[in-house]
Amino acid sequence: MPYYGPRDVVETGSYDIRLFLRPARGSDGSLETEEDKQLPPVSWDPAVERRLVRKLDLRITTIVFFMYIIAYIDRVNLANVKVLKTEDSIEKSLGTQGVEYNWAISLAFFGFLVGEIPSNIALKKFSARIWLARIMVSWGIVVICMAAVKNAAGLLAARFFLGLCEAGLIPGVFYYFSFWFKPTEKAFRNGVFYAASGCAGGVSGLLALAMEKLNGVGGLKAWQWVFIIEGIPAVILGVAAFFLLLEFPHSPTTYLTPEEQDIAIRRMPAHAPSMNDKTFVWEEAISVFTQPAHWLFMLTYICASIGILGAANFLPSILFGLGYTTSLSANLASAWPNFMGAFYYVAWSSHSDYTRERVWHGLIPGIVSTLGYALQVFAARDPPSATSAGFISNNARYGLYFMTSLQVGAYPVFVNFRGTTLKGATQVGIGISSLLVCQAIASIIAPFLFPNSDAPQYVPGLTLSTIFFAIGVVLYAFVPLALRLQNNQARKWQRENGGVVSGHVEGEKKTDAEAHVAA
Repeated sequence: MPYYGPRDVVETGSYDIRLFLRPARGSDGSLETEEDKQLPPVSWDPAVERRLVRKLDLRITTIVFFMYIIAYIDRVNLANVKVLKTEDSIEKSLGTQGVEYNWAISLAFFGFLVGEIPSNIALKKFSARIWLARIMVSWGIVVICMAAVKNAAGLLAARFFLGLCEAGLIPGVFYYFSFWFKPTEKAFRNGVFYAASGCAGGVSGLLALAMEKLNGVGGLKAWQWVFIIEGIPAVILGVAAFFLLLEFPHSPTTYLTPEEQDIAIRRMPAHAPSMNDKTFVWEEAISVFTQPAHWLFMLTYICASIGILGAANFLPSILFGLGYTTSLSANLASAWPNFMGAFYYVAWSSHSDYTRERVWHGLIPGIVSTLGYALQVFAARDPPSATSAGFISNNARYGLYFMTSLQVGAYPVFVNFRGTTLKGATQVGIGISSLLVCQAIASIIAPFLFPNSDAPQYVPGLTLSTIFFAIGVVLYAFVPLALRLQNNQARKWQRENGGVVSGHVEGEKKTDAEAHVAA
């Protein structure tokens, strides 16, 4: 009978909160964290490695950052055009009724559900250069075509195909990073990539407002111009990405010197995915879903995402209830919490990489967001009025969104922690993509927390967001314990099957780093 349980001992994280502030070091000052112990000994010039990382950031991190800015703008533009105050609003033009608009926002994520996991498998087969470029070009075409929809049914169909075409971008980039960046470098790159959503969230509303003045130009409505103008850059950047992105460390390249390419291969830990791994192995894929820790990761991701995405999708509408009663003021006010989120993505993940700590960097944002949203609930239940000052002022309530935005800083940490506790191309690809499937599930649920019938205070949605944040904190707190139990199972399997040699089970193929050194 096939064995689908754990075979490898992995990083577990620690409940020691002191590690949140500084990394563990030996008596000689050297780093002694779990992640550093996984890395091969440095037998190359560190200065050349630093040059390599700078070149990777230029041709990988920078490009995917701009890809995600465009992706996020194209995905959330539906929320921004909803508050455009023209005589030809999108809801009036298409005749949407009831929750049809909420469904239009959610349907893109049904496309994600279908495409996320197969997309990572395809990325391994065709390379990130080809596959990420395909994703961009295809979704850009769909966004442009959304300007031609005539009714609610057309909008719903277009949003589904938008999600299907864009599916795989986020997990694909995180999977791509796993081939090139060490575990001690990835959370920061994950954070930089995710920060694009904060930048885009702040800019998208302003872009929509600028295009509001195009209403009637060329016989098109303002919302149609938004889709056309925001879809074209995706096609252009997709074509550019095909020529600029790197493939895998083992792939032929003229961008890296032979020495840099050699280091790019040898510096990765044994568990990192490799171009030479099989594209997909059923047994390894199944083994991911037999791990209790993986279900904790996935459920945590759902809870955290429901909490943050509901308000993110409807923040301009929520701000209407706080007194920002024009499309200009609502979109401007919604921009600043998004920019703060971009800062949290980068700063929080950077600190997590500095300390190599992944447990408290995931828990603290959830705790802060739970408290912040609990205050939002009290404020929404008792808003200021002509006869009462309310629980807190509307300005103070607006300020709470800067506090709760900290939750986004945990996302890059979740992804990095999950990726470093898996081994090989199949496990890492499936593990990361299934996390993002959970985010897609949350994205389907979240818009329905804030129906128009609950305006302007949206008390039920804020209450449920608070509950989901709290549940996410509790679930993530059990991840280190689950990983320790998993390691006990792995050690038992290793004892019963001949032990391990050089960190891998005897009889398995050598890792790429070991094979390279042996050669």
